[in-house]
Amino acid sequence: MDKSINITETGQLGFADINIVSKIDLPPYKCPNYKLLRTEQEVKQVLPSLLTTKAIGLDIETSGLDPHSDSIRLIQLAADSMPVYIIDVEHVPNIAILTELFAAKKPVKIIHNAVFELKFLSEKYHIPFGTIFDTMLASKLVYNGYGYRHNLAAVTERELGCYLSKTMQTSNWSSDLLSSLQLDYAAKDAAVLLDLRQKLIKKIVEQKLVYVADLEFKCTKAMASMMYNGIKVDKLALKQKYSDLLNEKQQIKLQIKNFFGEINLQSPQQIEKALSKKGIQVTSTREAALKEYALKYPEIELLQRHKSIVRIISSALRPLQERTNLVTGRVHANFSQIGASSGRMSCGGPNVQNIPRGDFRKIIVAPPHKKLIIADYSQVELRIISEISQDQQMIKAFVEGKDIHRITASIVSNKQEKDVTKIDRQKAKAVNFGLVFGMGSRGLVKYAKSSYGVDMNLAEAEYIRASFFKTYKGIASWHKKVANNGDNMQYNETLSGRKRYYKTDQRFVSELYNTPVQGTGADILKMALIRLFDRLKGTSGKLTNCVHDEIVVECNENDANILAKIVRQEMVAAGEVYIKSVPIEVEVLVAQDWSEK
Repeated sequence: MDKSINITETGQLGFADINIVSKIDLPPYKCPNYKLLRTEQEVKQVLPSLLTTKAIGLDIETSGLDPHSDSIRLIQLAADSMPVYIIDVEHVPNIAILTELFAAKKPVKIIHNAVFELKFLSEKYHIPFGTIFDTMLASKLVYNGYGYRHNLAAVTERELGCYLSKTMQTSNWSSDLLSSLQLDYAAKDAAVLLDLRQKLIKKIVEQKLVYVADLEFKCTKAMASMMYNGIKVDKLALKQKYSDLLNEKQQIKLQIKNFFGEINLQSPQQIEKALSKKGIQVTSTREAALKEYALKYPEIELLQRHKSIVRIISSALRPLQERTNLVTGRVHANFSQIGASSGRMSCGGPNVQNIPRGDFRKIIVAPPHKKLIIADYSQVELRIISEISQDQQMIKAFVEGKDIHRITASIVSNKQEKDVTKIDRQKAKAVNFGLVFGMGSRGLVKYAKSSYGVDMNLAEAEYIRASFFKTYKGIASWHKKVANNGDNMQYNETLSGRKRYYKTDQRFVSELYNTPVQGTGADILKMALIRLFDRLKGTSGKLTNCVHDEIVVECNENDANILAKIVRQEMVAAGEVYIKSVPIEVEVLVAQDWSEK
């Protein structure tokens, strides 16, 4: 029997109790009245009435998921007190007649997963869009941290208590004659959006998420553009890097076999057993855990490197080879705009955010007569922490343009700043990025070695930790406040008001420190994407990629220097929306490939 989640709203924040019930216990969403429009004249006749409404539900049915090779079959428009208008694009190919409706500030266009519709309508057909309300993103915001599903059927069940069948989703939308079941399905998908907006907008207002919801909705246009544009891959460089890694993987397997004998490297149990036989005890065989042990045991370093190669090949290099679009010759990744509870994006198919720095990034290039503008925020997380904690020592350092790592190195090593060595500064990096997120002394010892190659003993780490918080009193006070309130904290939030909700048994102090910082970083990046999307209109510049604190723009070679200045201006301005106490710095490079940064 199919199962679904039935939600009962409880509590002042609208938290939910989950009960598993069968879908047959839920009433189906009622099919609305609809009208099929198959001539341009019929469409033009209904447009004036649609333009007078406050909001329209908008959905499309397509022949496939790729806007470069697939086409739109239906465009469904739902408005209050009207039938759902279903436009058959096969008979009304001139969808430019919808430009005034879609570009207008009102009516609001309600879309579920707006990026998909925008890739077809805005990017492929060049129709500009006005105000958007994305019910998927709205659901993610109001239930952030609760692990709920956010597809249209799940949101309908949760908000309306109705079952919305999706069985027609994968039916043949290229058929000459569409069935009544297909048309019913199409009409429901548009009509339900009006009802969902009424439910979700109330929760957005109650939970004070109006600002961040507006940020996310506006960002859909930039995200659709970035995904539609894609990245250019140097096929020869990719092939060579792939071959090099496969050869290295084979050599490592032979070395592992010589030491451990024949074992299945995909089996954690066999790896753990083989290590135990050699007198090496580990708590986990995950890549991150092995990285710690690799510092002590060369054999584990081989295992860790093998896992790293497998991950890079499977998540990045192989998909880059397999996912080159036959129409564009480029790779078009799929980004999830709210991919983590912090508000950060995630990426897949392939994960272009996961391509390691250095030589690996040489495979991402600018086409002939083009350039890449690669821009990233300098020490943005420490600047965000300065703003959140109002630590005067850190604020002073940033305002005066000083090297924060050198200052920390001077403090924890009892040296004058001029006497700080390269190793001292490297150690200070581990201290700054580790301790601000609640790391203990033992964790600092491991983190310093595994991430920065710096040795310190436990006593030294304890001394450094004490010195750090004695100096950065604002950060210490912020930590204390968060720790004291942690057990009773229902949510924490970013500087934009983005909230991350917690269940009583799922609250970790390190997460309470981390989420506002990473989340504010995500807010800044999304604001920058919005601003750049608008500023780059009418230029040769186009968004192609982003990674947490970094944005990549592709443009004509002759425009690169001018557009690089614009990119810096807009990214700085985006940071200044949230960071008031310290200056925002953006490092920009014009390059031929991504590795040059």
